[in-house]
Amino acid sequence: FKSVESIEQLNAFASEWRTMFNETKVHSRTKRTRNQVWQMIRPEQLRIAPNLELCRELVSTLPKSRTVRGDLTIQHTINKDYGERFYNLKHIDGIYVGAKVDVVVNPYRAPDIDIITVNSLGEKVIYTVAPDQYDMFGQLEDAPVIGKEIRAMPDSKIDQARKRIMKQAYNAETQAEVDKALKKRVPAYQGHIDVNAHITKHEVPEYLPRAGEQMTTPQQRRQAAPVSIFEAAREIRGLVGDLWTTDHYKALQTTYPDGLVPADAI
Repeated sequence: FKSVESIEQLNAFASEWRTMFNETKVHSRTKRTRNQVWQMIRPEQLRIAPNLELCRELVSTLPKSRTVRGDLTIQHTINKDYGERFYNLKHIDGIYVGAKVDVVVNPYRAPDIDIITVNSLGEKVIYTVAPDQYDMFGQLEDAPVIGKEIRAMPDSKIDQARKRIMKQAYNAETQAEVDKALKKRVPAYQGHIDVNAHITKHEVPEYLPRAGEQMTTPQQRRQAAPVSIFEAAREIRGLVGDLWTTDHYKALQTTYPDGLVPADAI
């Protein structure tokens, strides 16, 4: 037996034994030593691994889909040790609110994550993103200081394209002119686009009237509600003036003893 003073010495002894074993021990299946079998490998069978740095780059988790939030960040949890983190994606080309992105984690770079996107040529592009850093009060360390600076969210590619189109639509040089035109409800592309073209381009022929059957509807009779003798007397007096006498009032009482005079009898 040998005394082992360190792990390095133990590994050295193991390497010596491995070299001897592979050179002298005959395998029961191949009837050759392991070194003899290794010498039989053909070039097309031998896959040489990349260097260590590249191998570490290739290590990652399975992609997970995340949705871009209103402030152009995503929320992702690597594991319970790192906890929940927020990652700012505003520097990624073509990113927009509501976009779906794939997230993978390389353990050699955690808690940084890799964002996988596809460019206009259909090629995959990977962005490495570090988590947002917060101070002891839960505020972003790079947040603007109140009273010292004002920092708005940068325009995304989509925002820039939208503003460019709006300037063309209202023949404006600045966004302020666009806002002014919108406030005044100025039509877009005024004088350049006929919005009724899809209607006026059609010629409608003069059609002959079509024959049909006359509809018949039942006659309806509308009857007004009766009025009291007093109301009837007042209306009649307004019609005849000085010809009205008390005899007329007595005649109404005699004719309509129930006190109600039909409206069409006045």
